[in-house]
Amino acid sequence: MENLEKILADFEAGLKNLKSEREVFDFEKRYLGRKDGIITNLFSEIANLSIDEKRELGSKLNEIKKRIKVLLKQKKSSVSKIEIEIDEDAPEIKSGFGSFHPLTIIKKELAEVFSSMGFDIVEGFEVANDYYNFGALNFPEDHPARDMQDAYYISGSKDQLLRAHTSTMQVFTFENEIPPVRKIAMGKCFRRDETDATHEHTFWQIEGFAVDENITSGNLKFTLNEMFKKILEKEDVNVRFRPSYFPFVEPGYEVDSTCTFCGGKGCRICKNTGWIEWGGAGMIHPNVLEKQNIDSKKFRGFAFGFGIERMAMIKFGIKEIRNFHSGDLRFLGV
Repeated sequence: MENLEKILADFEAGLKNLKSEREVFDFEKRYLGRKDGIITNLFSEIANLSIDEKRELGSKLNEIKKRIKVLLKQKKSSVSKIEIEIDEDAPEIKSGFGSFHPLTIIKKELAEVFSSMGFDIVEGFEVANDYYNFGALNFPEDHPARDMQDAYYISGSKDQLLRAHTSTMQVFTFENEIPPVRKIAMGKCFRRDETDATHEHTFWQIEGFAVDENITSGNLKFTLNEMFKKILEKEDVNVRFRPSYFPFVEPGYEVDSTCTFCGGKGCRICKNTGWIEWGGAGMIHPNVLEKQNIDSKKFRGFAFGFGIERMAMIKFGIKEIRNFHSGDLRFLGV
């Protein structure tokens, strides 16, 4: 007990002479350090004492430890901060302002547009199993997208893979929520595509879907029309649907919008068609709804999916998709 009182007295005396944060840090480590602190070692020695001695000395040691912590806290608030020497003759350091990544700009704008229309914004998981990525979305067993040469499967697994699309969030939503639902899922997707100026193995996708009692293709077209007007900042943008096949929608469409570069007259960008192709859409297939115990005779829904990089390329005139993930500061405009 006398030794404990001496330790506390030595601590209080030594604490008075400390003048900097560094000194307080080293002093604290000397007494409370996890490996060789004076107080820490005393707690280890208590294990060798009798039960009565443990009770008496343990209680006293806890009091001293609390006292030391209180004194350290007070000292830390009173010592002078570490001073930084400033060379008055050194040249001025000019720091430029950074800029938002083009994808960040598009994602922010998309979130604002769809939030204003009552959609919830979600992201979801980048790793999915075969059921979420294919099975629940009406992909046949022999569909080529299920081929391990078409998707990135986790090493040693025939079921776990990096999601090929954000449509996985449809399944997750239908499992956990009852219609009506309106969701926008934005996130990274992964496909074993050849990398070139317009294709990349890793890309961002936006998936939108809505399910309610009276949803029609008209609702889908209106929603997309509003999105393109806001994102492309053009009031005279029109949307057209071309019939196409996707396993998870029926009917399915390829979605085009008026070319913003020529106003629909035809130019090099739109290959003289007057239209720019964006991606796929359609009415959610009844099989997808029924698989999640949603009555397809009562509820209907639409879904669409577009590449966000493609939106940024069209809006900002970016010609090379690989720039988005290059980290090149010249591209980012910093």
